[in-house]
Amino acid sequence: MFVPLDLSRNTIILAIGFGLAWRLARLGLNPTVDRIIEMLAQAGSPAALIALGINLFRFEAKGEKLDILVMCALKPLAISAAAFGLAKLLGLHRSRPASSCCSRRCRPAPTRITLRFSISGW
Repeated sequence: MFVPLDLSRNTIILAIGFGLAWRLARLGLNPTVDRIIEMLAQAGSPAALIALGINLFRFEAKGEKLDILVMCALKPLAISAAAFGLAKLLGLHRSRPASSCCSRRCRPAPTRITLRFSISGW
């Protein structure tokens, strides 16, 4: 019932607090421990993808075919709308070039956000 007391007993919150205190105290890590933590951090994303794949393997699309088709049709529209909205929000324009390399011999690659909608006639 008492939320701060429950949060103070949560191991994730405690780990974040101790990590923050360690960082603010500017204490270093043993290189071996640092390497182990780095390897665990690199293994997190593949492990999450494997767990997601296992759960999706058990998923059966019985009766949800219409829902899946609607999601597949709306996903490109939603992503395009989000890209267009972010481009407008951040003030990105097609005419701003961005350099893709560090030497003078490279040509700058144009930064483009393109939204193409094609309606083909029969």
